[in-house]
Amino acid sequence: MSISKIYGSNPTNVYEALGKLPAQKGQATKAEPTNTPATAVRLSPLSEKLKSLSKDYASSGSFDEKRVEELKRAVANGTYKVNSSVVADRLIAEAKQLGSTSIS
Repeated sequence: MSISKIYGSNPTNVYEALGKLPAQKGQATKAEPTNTPATAVRLSPLSEKLKSLSKDYASSGSFDEKRVEELKRAVANGTYKVNSSVVADRLIAEAKQLGSTSIS
């Protein structure tokens, strides 16, 4: 599908295709009125809870900085080994936990 099929002619640029030419330098642009009503966005209670938990977690300092540095060194040295069965077990456990939680 070409743009000429949409607009019936072969426009020279995107602005012409949309029927809107940009203002020349020094010219004021006229704002086009919009007839769309204001839209209100409401977040679910779950999103508010997640936001709160995220703030709590960020301020808790709940990770072992020394362990993180050890892991970084092991990865950089190429000595870090992944235990695939442990990773798989934890992924399955996480999936089961997520599948069993209900949103209230």
